[in-house]
Amino acid sequence: MKVLINSLVFLLIFLTSLFITVNATYPYDIDGFSHGVRLFVLFVLALIMAVGYLKLFGHRLPSNTIIIAILLPIIAVAISFTFVISLTFTIKISPVYVSMILGLIAGSSIYQSGFKIKKLLLFSLFPLIMAFGVYDLWMHRIEYGNFDGVVKNIELAQFEFTNKENGLVSSEDLKGKVVWLDFWFVGCPPCWKAFPEVQEVYEKYKDNPSFALYVVNRDDDPDILFSKIEEKGYTFPVLKGTQQKINSLGVYFFPTVMLLNKKGEIVFIGELPDAKIMLQKLLND
Repeated sequence: MKVLINSLVFLLIFLTSLFITVNATYPYDIDGFSHGVRLFVLFVLALIMAVGYLKLFGHRLPSNTIIIAILLPIIAVAISFTFVISLTFTIKISPVYVSMILGLIAGSSIYQSGFKIKKLLLFSLFPLIMAFGVYDLWMHRIEYGNFDGVVKNIELAQFEFTNKENGLVSSEDLKGKVVWLDFWFVGCPPCWKAFPEVQEVYEKYKDNPSFALYVVNRDDDPDILFSKIEEKGYTFPVLKGTQQKINSLGVYFFPTVMLLNKKGEIVFIGELPDAKIMLQKLLND
């Protein structure tokens, strides 16, 4: 009975800590560094957490309980994401699971056999590689189907979105212009983080007759989405879309920037820094 109670307490505390650790690290980028740096941070925190909990509970519990507590929540989250969100999303964040598991294994190794630099370097190799830009390439490939944003199979964009006054803005209306479409939704922290740069792009090129920029919302309440942008002081034009319309353009992740050339063809789908470079090229053609 005592072992059972200790096991349940350990599982509860461990799962709570794991949840806090993931939510405190993975969703947020560190300014000036690649997305993959947060994976290395997660690896280090998982290692520290494993050593700490093993020192507290390792002598009280069967090793099977420790293994179940370490692996079960990670496996459960991976399975739930596969069925609730999509297999693509699970594959996209699979390096997160791998980094976390490696950190927990590294912590267990340190607890059992002491600190050994060669073993630590071996376990940390994957998150280190991810930190040096490989995870950025991985995400870009999964999210956009390319590594640099440039669309290889060029297709005409076809869409109709509505503005604040319920007027239609269509792909046909925008032909003859280089078009920047920034896809977002209200509850997307990375979208809001990118908006100051989007505003800079808008301010820089808004007087160019060959350019148009629109921030296209997924499917939020119109009373909220337009007012939220205005409250923040942004002046770029906002359009209301739907998830179905945005999916039809090949966009499934947020934020995503799409660029159209003057023929109305989709020539770029990716992230803002690469979009700015591509935009300059399109305007100079």
